[in-house]
Amino acid sequence: GKVSVSSKDEKLILTSGKKAFINNGILQETEVNINEIGAWRTGDFYFNQAPLETVINELERQFEIEIEMSSDITERIYNGYFNKENLTEALHLVFVPMGLQFEIDGKLVTVE
Repeated sequence: GKVSVSSKDEKLILTSGKKAFINNGILQETEVNINEIGAWRTGDFYFNQAPLETVINELERQFEIEIEMSSDITERIYNGYFNKENLTEALHLVFVPMGLQFEIDGKLVTVE
């Protein structure tokens, strides 16, 4: 099937395997990885060109923790995934490839 998506004066017709998003106020479309759709149901969270701040928010929500880090780090872009089964593993998957270190102290995670 097809889906019509509109924003202000722009309109897209999406076909199977496509999704819409707004980038700098412009409505755009991109391919969807069908394997990633609904992965949250199994505890997997995938990110493609996502601001690190978005990933941090999801980590905090899934693990009921607070992450403290310098504001300039949150401007980075993340490509990858984590699973909500293991906090330490999830933090490794997100922060280690970026050359960042983290420390867990109860419900507080500090990233440098």
